[in-house]
Amino acid sequence: MCIRDRCYTALDTNQRGGEIFEAMGFVSACVVNFLLHFHQTTLGSISGANAYVENAGLGFGCLLVLTMGLLTIANAAAPHPRIIFHRAPTMKYLLRALYLGNFALAAGLIWKRSELEDLSGFKHLSEDISLWMVVGHLTLGSLFAAAAQLSPCGQRKVLQYSMALPLSVALGCLFLEHDFMKELIVAKQKRVCFHVFNGFLVGLMLFACYYTKRYKMTDQGDTTESSSRANACRFLYVQALYFGGTMLYYGPPEVAGANASPTDWQLHAIIDLMIGMVYIAAAQLDACSQKKLLQYGMTGTLASIALTVKLYDLSPSTLAMQVLSLVVAVHACYM
Repeated sequence: MCIRDRCYTALDTNQRGGEIFEAMGFVSACVVNFLLHFHQTTLGSISGANAYVENAGLGFGCLLVLTMGLLTIANAAAPHPRIIFHRAPTMKYLLRALYLGNFALAAGLIWKRSELEDLSGFKHLSEDISLWMVVGHLTLGSLFAAAAQLSPCGQRKVLQYSMALPLSVALGCLFLEHDFMKELIVAKQKRVCFHVFNGFLVGLMLFACYYTKRYKMTDQGDTTESSSRANACRFLYVQALYFGGTMLYYGPPEVAGANASPTDWQLHAIIDLMIGMVYIAAAQLDACSQKKLLQYGMTGTLASIALTVKLYDLSPSTLAMQVLSLVVAVHACYM
């Protein structure tokens, strides 16, 4: 028997309604994400109206199975003595998983590049773009490591902006028939696995930000503001989004050489866009959070300078932007 004040049930109501329905919605989103990719892969495009009857029949059968699975969630309505998914710890654990994953990818590209390419299905990358992806994953992992130390409000903001790019990839593939990964992952089965994993990642971010039991918001973090740090974050996200968008739609930079593959550089462009989204979130946080993100982000800037010197030369045209980014971040944090 539970004490009333210490018991929790998913049917407890608040201003946002019963959490049992939120849990069902989250599970439904994850399953539907998988089913849509399965239908498009095996029976043709749903939006293109190919094999409509087959899609509808298979979809009806899958919905029956889904309904049976959702009924099991009703067990969560039974009172239990403690809350399993608090919002703040869930977001922190997710951010830790993200930065560990990025660091693991960076290490894999250094020491086990061929095995990682075979496992993921990506085309064999040149040495230059592999090293740039190492720098990108190192930068992104460092930013997520900093975000894991912020207040719950800051963590939520970073996760909300970080899900924009994977969500765009998922929606573009499902509803716009634009498979962005088609040229990057040749093997169809591995490409489908990537999209399912990407949809699952988006689902985890949505779950952590919106479908967890939140504390009463007593700790909003530091409320001080710093115009210099906010402007530094704005400069960095404009730079990351510009270079990411340029490489995505117009190919690699001139310094990469005429033999550089535009398809390979799209991978680096995706990482740049992700970094830019994190800095957009940082520009809206308090001064202390901005300082931490800028400090950790310098790791990637220093690595970028070192790699530029290794691959190219010491001319101002190749080092100017990286050095300027480092100067801006140092000035904002310590001056």
